[in-house]
Amino acid sequence: AIKNMRPGRVSKIILHFSTPFWFPGEGTINFIWTNQELETSDDEDGWITSVNGMYEVNSTDLRMWVVGEAASLVDTLPDDDVIAGATKLIRKFLGNSELVGPKRITRHTWLTDPYSLGTWSYPSIHSQHQDYT
Repeated sequence: AIKNMRPGRVSKIILHFSTPFWFPGEGTINFIWTNQELETSDDEDGWITSVNGMYEVNSTDLRMWVVGEAASLVDTLPDDDVIAGATKLIRKFLGNSELVGPKRITRHTWLTDPYSLGTWSYPSIHSQHQDYT
């Protein structure tokens, strides 16, 4: 069963805001990128194109998911760089260059944790029913 599992790379980051910019219960933002944006995202914040969304945790916090190879990169970045990237992303999609970003983040760098070395697994095409029973 273990041989048929595949590792995934996901970084879950909680963004803590002093003043939320969303209405309670409406704190979901899904990001959709054009092919051109994906192809030209080679700047230092290129990892932000691997963020698929931000989701309300409570009245002052959003949960941000970074997936794929970018999750490995984000796990090595200082908190200030992650905050700057998240702020850039929110400002871009909401069209508000004055929006105040998160004051801090909470995360665990699962991908670099020597006891876990990852965050997610999924069945491969070789998985069989017997692998789960």
